[in-house]
Amino acid sequence: MSARPHALFRRRGARARKGVAAVELAMILPAMMILLFGAIEAGRMYYAWNTVRHGVDEVTRFASVQQTFTEAEAINLFSQRTTGVDMSNVTLVYSETTVNTVVHATVSATYRHVFMVPILMLPPINITTSNTMPRSNF
Repeated sequence: MSARPHALFRRRGARARKGVAAVELAMILPAMMILLFGAIEAGRMYYAWNTVRHGVDEVTRFASVQQTFTEAEAINLFSQRTTGVDMSNVTLVYSETTVNTVVHATVSATYRHVFMVPILMLPPINITTSNTMPRSNF
């Protein structure tokens, strides 16, 4: 007689826990999705920063060994050397400065990174990088 109430209690408990997994999933899923998409966006932003930085370094190296170099050539070379970055979101500036009779080539770029995932609702971020190298004497 004592075994019967325990069996009844077990059945009733199993019925009461039937939807608990769905409720737990509904509670944890938004946080997990934000973490997942946040990690994806962080990776995309790091890729964009690294690509823009590499492009600026390449243009600066190239400009430092040229006799004449213009901003139009810098933009053209930057667009050839960078892939995976939307060039309509890039502002590239090339300038030359003279310090103690040494001419320095300076290239700076600003990339407007637009987030792809609308769930995070983050505004665009400007990624800025620059590089300066002395130009070779000819």
